[in-house]
Amino acid sequence: MLEGSIELVIEPQGDWHVTGEVHIPDVVYITDPLVDKEIQIGPKLDITIPIINLGIASLFVNINGGLYAFAKIDRLRLEQAKFIVKYNPKKEEETSVTGFGVLALPAAVGVRATLGVKVGGRVLVFTATLNGDLSLTAEADLVARLGAGFTWAPNKGLTLGGFASLTATASLTFAVTASADVNLDLWLYTKNLWHHEFGGKKLSYKPPLALGASMPFSYTEGEGFDIDIHKIKFDEPKFDAESTFKDVFHHARKEDGNDGGDGGDDD
Repeated sequence: MLEGSIELVIEPQGDWHVTGEVHIPDVVYITDPLVDKEIQIGPKLDITIPIINLGIASLFVNINGGLYAFAKIDRLRLEQAKFIVKYNPKKEEETSVTGFGVLALPAAVGVRATLGVKVGGRVLVFTATLNGDLSLTAEADLVARLGAGFTWAPNKGLTLGGFASLTATASLTFAVTASADVNLDLWLYTKNLWHHEFGGKKLSYKPPLALGASMPFSYTEGEGFDIDIHKIKFDEPKFDAESTFKDVFHHARKEDGNDGGDGGDDD
């Protein structure tokens, strides 16, 4: 969505000048999500242990899990874009075009470990299962930004100034879910008779370990670019083990009451 304004000033002697402004108040997404990939690392765990097998009745335990790596690159977006034009027909040398904007590209990489335990039983044509699932996700969220502002005037040419930056934050997410099912299991037909979600726990924590780097750059018409790698600034985290562990335990207590809802019966 574009928003704009035009200001026209007419002076008593008849001279006039105009200022026009166009800006984008919201974020504009330029692309669709670019990458969303997950791959399995190593073999997948899938072990079934029979406990009882009496023909008409059986009982088993299944243990499954895996380790996965994922990478995501979100939509390229334009933030804070604005353009201003000033024009005076009596003083054309003072005409100017000014603008600025920020391009941002979020991304994420991480690993996810899962472990599931299923206890199942069968009596005649009825089966019952109890499922428990654990997952632990370690993720690094990255945001690359390129911001620039420019000014153009007939007598000065183009002047450009901006920055390039990359920030990274880490997060840990632990989730537990459990469910139970009772099914009618015939040879060519299976019907769920009862399903229940026991609710789950999900704890997310973002340690104060943000990393960042930024570098300014500039351009002047007739002089070229001014890019100096010695001007790169690094934002290093300040890690305090005691305060970090206290923060983790405080966050865990805060999340303790946020259980997931129970599922109802499902035919």
